[in-house]
Amino acid sequence: MKKSALLLLLLVLILLAGCGGTKEAKGTGSAETADLKMMYENEEFNVKVKETDGWKLAKANVNGSKLNAKFEKDTINAIISSLITEKSFKKIKNELITGAGEVEILEKKENYISFVSTMKTKIRTDIYLEKQGEYTYIFTFVTPVAHYEKANNEINKLRQNILMN
Repeated sequence: MKKSALLLLLLVLILLAGCGGTKEAKGTGSAETADLKMMYENEEFNVKVKETDGWKLAKANVNGSKLNAKFEKDTINAIISSLITEKSFKKIKNELITGAGEVEILEKKENYISFVSTMKTKIRTDIYLEKQGEYTYIFTFVTPVAHYEKANNEINKLRQNILMN
């Protein structure tokens, strides 16, 4: 039950962030990052993720102007999405909340929202938005509420290792 609820929430978030695609995006190295080990790199979207203890790239794809890369560690899932948009952060957050179904909002800021599902197995979702150039980046972190305190430190470690040029 826990996994199906988590997977359902992840699916909704991925679909809203513009997932789907046929063009595979793979992690590659470059001369400028030779000293740093990268877990994932996509030059088209200017996204690099440094290797972070215990985290692994689960899946990455590009569909036109949309990027989705999913990372996993224990019970934590992280999704980096990028899309071209003219929508405000407020509109994007409202669409994500609507797509998530019945949730309890924990915190809402200009470029951040956190909510918990109202299902029997509670899932916490933290979403950070950032706009750079023509892209809006959506960083989504999903974990069971019961594991959130421990997971929060790991989420912050990964967030610090996400580089955008």
